[in-house]
Amino acid sequence: MGKIRKLPLKEYERCAEIWDMSENPEQAAEWKHELELGKRIIFVYEENEALLGEGALVLEKADPDYTIPGKRAYVSHMIVREEYRSRGIGGAILDVIFREAEKLGLTELSIGVNVDNEGALRLYRRKGFTHQIFHGRDELGEYVKLLAHLDEPAQEEGGIFTCYFASRAMLVASAVFLFGSMVLGPLQYTDLSVAFGGASIILSLSGMLLGFSSWDEEK
Repeated sequence: MGKIRKLPLKEYERCAEIWDMSENPEQAAEWKHELELGKRIIFVYEENEALLGEGALVLEKADPDYTIPGKRAYVSHMIVREEYRSRGIGGAILDVIFREAEKLGLTELSIGVNVDNEGALRLYRRKGFTHQIFHGRDELGEYVKLLAHLDEPAQEEGGIFTCYFASRAMLVASAVFLFGSMVLGPLQYTDLSVAFGGASIILSLSGMLLGFSSWDEEK
């Protein structure tokens, strides 16, 4: 079981355990400078003395969409080592960042994400980044800027999956009723076969509606 902690300046180079700092040394140097100035707070997920994930809270940035002094901070560089993804590490880091922002008296958090990063988009929206404030393109491709209001409750982590599995259960039940109507029809059990067929239609439609709603995202 790992832990999440703030990364002190003296350990900044350890971020190389999570991502290749040599690929963009200018960016790495800029983030270190922000850490020195107190403009960036880095949180790392540590397990067995190894750093597996990272996320940062940036208090001041030139882009006014991302930061507003005393009100809005920017969530930056959310990353988990590839072999440790799908374990909930990113979500856990975000939870800590939200709590830190509330302690600082902030009311909003912003984040940027490429539109083709579907996994990150789903995570961010579940955590409360439901307001889109910008949609554009840069040298890395198409991206959006999202906003979370800290006074709005985030969707429970399991909520989306509850709808998903409920929809699957309804679709399975509809298939059972449909099979029942097919069996009973040739045996002249007309009323029962019609009832089974009707139930299968209702359940299948309900299952599809739940399935779509579980992936509904505000544009």
